[in-house]
Amino acid sequence: MLTQNEIEVLSCFFPTLQDLTTKEIELKSGFSHETTFRLLKGLAQNNYLKERKVGKTNVYACIKNEFTYNVFVYYATKRR
Repeated sequence: MLTQNEIEVLSCFFPTLQDLTTKEIELKSGFSHETTFRLLKGLAQNNYLKERKVGKTNVYACIKNEFTYNVFVYYATKRR
């Protein structure tokens, strides 16, 4: 089960589902660096996100699965 903060981080990837850096996710979510980093690592370990290194930067990609639709509904509802 995802927490509210994890859903908030995953909603940063919508509507385009493009890869994002940690800094971009921090800016979109409004969370601190420490909170964002902890949430991203947990989401990557639980296979909601795919993590890769580009130089010294961590880049995250959203993995499409059965929870992706639920996060999109949250994003669309919040956007109204």
